[in-house]
Amino acid sequence: MATLWLTYKWARQPRQRCRFRSQEIVRAGVQVKLDRWNIGAVRRLWDHIAAFITDSAQTDAWTLYTTQNSLSTEACHGDLAYALDRALHSRGDTFRVIALFPATVEPDLVPPSIRTRLHVSLTDPGWEERVAAAAEHRSPSRMARAVAARCI
Repeated sequence: MATLWLTYKWARQPRQRCRFRSQEIVRAGVQVKLDRWNIGAVRRLWDHIAAFITDSAQTDAWTLYTTQNSLSTEACHGDLAYALDRALHSRGDTFRVIALFPATVEPDLVPPSIRTRLHVSLTDPGWEERVAAAAEHRSPSRMARAVAARCI
C-alpha cells in the first residue's frame, strides 16, 4: 500500500478538512500520514516531518492541502522544499508531489513549483482516485482520466 504525507496550514478549520480528506484518500487505498496522527509530542517537530517527507521508507508521495493561507506559511514552504528536493533527487518519477485545491483555481494563480506537478481540485469527481493513482505510480482509472480531461 502506498503512503503519502499530507501537509496543511495549522489552523483548526483546515486541520478538520484535512482529516476528512485524508479519510477519503485512505478509502481509495492509500495510507495517509499527518503530523497529528504520526508524530507525538517531540521537541524537534520539523526534524520528524522532514524525515517523513524525505525518507523513501516512510512515504511514496507528498501532498499539500493548498490554500491561500498554506501558500503563505513558512512551514508549508519548508515542507514543499523537502518534497521538491526529494522529487528532483530521486531521478525519474518515483516520488510524487501533489497539490490538493479545495476549489478550482485559475492556472495562473498556481505557483510554478506546483504547476509542474499534479494538482487536483477537490471539486472534481474522482479526485481521490487521481491522488491514489499518483501515489501508487499507476494510471488513474478510465473514469478519473475522463474527468481530468474535461477539467483542463
